Amino acid sequence: MKANGKYVKAKEILLVARARLRTVPPGGTPRQGDLADAATANALQETERILAEGATERLAEIDLALLRLARGEYGACEDCGGTLAAGRLLVLPWARRCVLCQGEIDRGYRVRDSSFGHARLRAAA
Repeated sequence: MKANGKYVKAKEILLVARARLRTVPPGGTPRQGDLADAATANALQETERILAEGATERLAEIDLALLRLARGEYGACEDCGGTLAAGRLLVLPWARRCVLCQGEIDRGYRVRDSSFGHARLRAAA
């Protein structure tokens, strides 16, 4: 999926979130900016919330999303190849999986294989 004008807003949100994560020490409070766009403001609030959960991990996710955007791969599920819903990308612009694939991982039906960067089916017990 080529990155044309379709994902301009997602790229803006990702770049702002990355900049804030890189400039705010863990546990710090970012300075309030004059952001008129509600989607950007919501993404920044989410970014502030996740700082406590691990800024380094989120930065890696954002960098991967920006790389996928540059390669024209943004918006495709890395497991099934399906298209990620526009609403999912607005809420989580760094999302790598569709709701169905991520749900299977979250419920334990699939496990993440960190050596290959994708999920696989869990063996039946």
